Amino acid sequence: MTDGNVATFSSTREGVGNWASVRVQADTPIEYVAVYNRIDSLEGQALLSPFEVWVGSFFGDTSSLSAHRCARISVESGSGPFMASCDGVAGSFVTIKQVGRVRCLHVAELT
Repeated sequence: MTDGNVATFSSTREGVGNWASVRVQADTPIEYVAVYNRIDSLEGQALLSPFEVWVGSFFGDTSSLSAHRCARISVESGSGPFMASCDGVAGSFVTIKQVGRVRCLHVAELT
């Protein structure tokens, strides 16, 4: 998810509320997060949206007192980047979490 190559992607099994996290240096202020959608098929485009971007203290942190939701993003199509402003909130992990229907999470890049 952070290999610098939007032609590759990470994915989960089918489910509700799937999430993926990236570790950043502890207490790093996060200004913006760019999410790149899977670009190899139209199916991948439909699977990402809608999703939320969070900054937190641990993997998958979307509900603790320290978790901060930066944005909820819904997109019709495209590979991105889809930008979320996190306003400099400090954390150790950036997490994207799907909301809505059952599906797989496919993410090409998270920067």
